[in-house]
Parts: sequence; structure tokens; C-alpha cells
Amino acid sequence: MQVHRLEDYRIHNRQGRSRGTGGYYVNRMGHKKETMVYSVYYETDAGEFSPEQWLEIMRECVAASGSEALLQRIIDHVKASCMWLKKDAEREEYALDILAGRIYRQGHAWSDFSTEGISENTAYVFDFQGESA
Repeated sequence: MQVHRLEDYRIHNRQGRSRGTGGYYVNRMGHKKETMVYSVYYETDAGEFSPEQWLEIMRECVAASGSEALLQRIIDHVKASCMWLKKDAEREEYALDILAGRIYRQGHAWSDFSTEGISENTAYVFDFQGESA
């Protein structure tokens, strides 16, 4: 069992590459080739996750830590400041990454951001992968 904090899910790299599926096919020249599929994943201190898995984990962390008000304030700031993010889903993902890295505490871009009246809690995630029941 591993225990991860909310901060361990900060995205370090967004990667996209072809990965083998484990299946093979024979091409027209008679050579055996592995079947590949393109996938996107996020590298964090807690491991590699698909974007959907990462969003689900981060939403659970926010709910468990009671940081909904802080997340909403970050989303509002992102909506006003980050014009390149057009969809609400993009803004939410961006805000969750900011929350995970506690980026709102640093930098000139966040000088007008205030966490006044909002608690900054963290959540702990228990990872039971690989455990036998």
C-alpha cells in the first residue's frame, strides 16, 4: 500500500506516444509487426495516469480535502486570466493542476489572487494496487 498526498498528483509531463497493445499482425511483406495505439498520459510523483484517471483522482482529492471553494476561486481566476482556455473542462483541468502544485502561492501572475477565508487542506490517497485480497 502506498499513501500519496494531493501534491503528489501535480503533472510534471504530459506525454503522448504509441504503445504496444500486445497483439501482432502480419503485413503485406509477411513480416510480423506489433499493433500500436496512440495514448496520452500524465507523469506525476504518484505515477503515470491517463487524463481521465487523473481528473477522477483529483476530483476525489478536492472533495476529500474540502477544497471545493479554493478550486472554484482558482477556476474563476483562470477564466479571467487564461484566455486560451475556451472550454470549462479545460479550465477545470488547468485549475486542478494549479491546485495540485500549489502554484497560486507563487509568481507575479498570481499576485492578485487571495485565499483569504478559504482553508488550504490536503488529501491523502491510499493506493492499494498490487495488494492481494
